[in-house]
Amino acid sequence: MKNGKGLSCRTIRWRGRHAASISSGALTLHWLLGGGHLASAVAHGEEGDSPNFLWETPWKTIEPYEYSAKKHAQLYSPPPEGPYLAGYMGHVICLDYFGVPSKEETKAGLPLHGELPSRRWIVRSRKALNGAARLKLTARAPVARLGFEREVTIYEGETAAYVVETVTNQQKMDRFIQWIQHVTVGPPFLRKDEGVCLMPAARSRTGPYEYEGRPALPVNQDFTWPLAPSCKGGQHDISKPFAEDGRGFVATVLLDENAPIAYVAVLNWRIGQVFGYCFRTSDYPWVAIWEENCVRKAAPWNGTTQARGLEFGTTPTPEGMRESVFAGRLFGVPRVICLPASGKRTIPYVLFAAKVPPSWKTISKIEARQGRITLTEEGSSRVEIVARSVDEVLGPAND
Repeated sequence: MKNGKGLSCRTIRWRGRHAASISSGALTLHWLLGGGHLASAVAHGEEGDSPNFLWETPWKTIEPYEYSAKKHAQLYSPPPEGPYLAGYMGHVICLDYFGVPSKEETKAGLPLHGELPSRRWIVRSRKALNGAARLKLTARAPVARLGFEREVTIYEGETAAYVVETVTNQQKMDRFIQWIQHVTVGPPFLRKDEGVCLMPAARSRTGPYEYEGRPALPVNQDFTWPLAPSCKGGQHDISKPFAEDGRGFVATVLLDENAPIAYVAVLNWRIGQVFGYCFRTSDYPWVAIWEENCVRKAAPWNGTTQARGLEFGTTPTPEGMRESVFAGRLFGVPRVICLPASGKRTIPYVLFAAKVPPSWKTISKIEARQGRITLTEEGSSRVEIVARSVDEVLGPAND
């Protein structure tokens, strides 16, 4: 390849952190071993490398399992947020709850968004041969008594990667869990007046609480994506990032159940790049949308941070397990899933990058089938990328 990057799978140091790197030569992913975060996704082409599609924290991070409240609370905030924010980067897995733990759980030492983002992960296997690179990572949530395995496969020359995750219930009783892919994007890839966030929405609602005293959206208001009600009056197009300076919000979208394969994606039309994920709607029916636009003054945010969360998963908003259970269904759809006693559940997704014409200002449809991911612009022009295992990976959903 002219970019000089080939098929590989290896352990590395990334921004001072222990990580595993997997590359097709056309797409490189860096997974942090402290918390399991996907910290970097970069496409390589004839014209050079793309920016990192994922959000990088503007603060220096540490391995989250090294967090000490005594040493690090002033830098990263006290628990339960501190251990999470100390290692936070890019795309995070939230399991077995989504949001802040209860007061009692916090006292017991549980962090924000579950144990896994603050735990040490282990590389179980890595190899690159016969045209494919494969990486297997594992982690354990000891309090929740859950085992977790992630397998990543990438084929030489493709800009798609196939991720298969399995959770194992190590208890002899049923467990209700929340399972969210907490994807965060932001500058330099996602900027104001340069991009748009995309998903096949069916129903939408603003979040259940005001955002840090500076909300962009009123609470608990139904709307039609992407035009949410604005606190200033009128409508706020929340598909367009960072539109209201000094304000933030949380909202949720129920994805269109008539489309068996759903997606979330970000288009930057200035550079003509798209980054996104395809997954089964039955596995992940919700997208929680979060925007921080220089609102949070406490460390480590310091009132200077822009970030947009596109968090697809089993749960509409990050309220924690207790509040989600008491709240019941939203739009008739559960906020939690059941993991049977001593049982397992496997959920796959595919992430991808694609080059599109700079004239594209939005995308009307993204399809994943027949070995291709196809992007269709409103004017009906199309771009296809090779994704040879997409049908195999996104096959029939769990019962």
